[in-house]
Amino acid sequence: MIRGLYTSSAGMQVEQLRQEAIANNLANLNTAGFRRDLAIMEARKGLKLSRTHIPTGAGPEAGTKRQEIGTVGTGVMVQRMVKDFSQGDMHETENPFDLGLQGKGFFTVQGANGQTFYSRDGQFTRSKDGTMVDKAGNKLMGLAGPVVVNGKLEIGTDGTIAVNGRRIDRLALVQFDNADADLAKHGDTMFQDVGRTGPKPATGLEVHQGTLEGANVNSVQEMVHMIAALRQYEANQKAAQSQDETLARAVNDIAK
Repeated sequence: MIRGLYTSSAGMQVEQLRQEAIANNLANLNTAGFRRDLAIMEARKGLKLSRTHIPTGAGPEAGTKRQEIGTVGTGVMVQRMVKDFSQGDMHETENPFDLGLQGKGFFTVQGANGQTFYSRDGQFTRSKDGTMVDKAGNKLMGLAGPVVVNGKLEIGTDGTIAVNGRRIDRLALVQFDNADADLAKHGDTMFQDVGRTGPKPATGLEVHQGTLEGANVNSVQEMVHMIAALRQYEANQKAAQSQDETLARAVNDIAK
């Protein structure tokens, strides 16, 4: 009975984590380049059940033995949070500083302290000195360094940067062999490299100027998942309450 309380509690914890992930996905529904999170669940390690004191032999040689007869489940747990890097919808803005990515890969941006981040958020602006920066002030990087624009900007689908018709650089577009394992979230739209292999030049990635890639979040799908998580939470909650009431009767009534 106590084991049942722990099992129900474990189920409630899992559904709470799922709710938090879904709520964050919905909160970033309109965040350019946002990548949704998914909670991956697995069964907790089961407890072995054994039959004890099984008679063996007869007479002076008699004894007992123990025999395993199976396992009993102890509930579920969140194994890990997975980042979904599927493509988001593209939206035209006609702003020359908005850049949308089509395919697998990331922009490279540089933080205020020189840190390197990777992002799908292509909503850039031009700072006072002409440097292209994102909403947080991180600098958009080209192969030769931060991208500085002092004129009419043109960016080709391969990331080639031209100002006033003259090619000056190319965007530092990268990809990862296993983005989910190699990248850790930093804020809503940026990622840090925590893998061992490091980034490599992106292949098959297209840049669309005057376009933004939206979040890869489907609001209807997320709401369905949220309702399902809520119902499962309530089911575990009722199971825990039922077991608690039964345990109370066993202690207070049967013991008398």
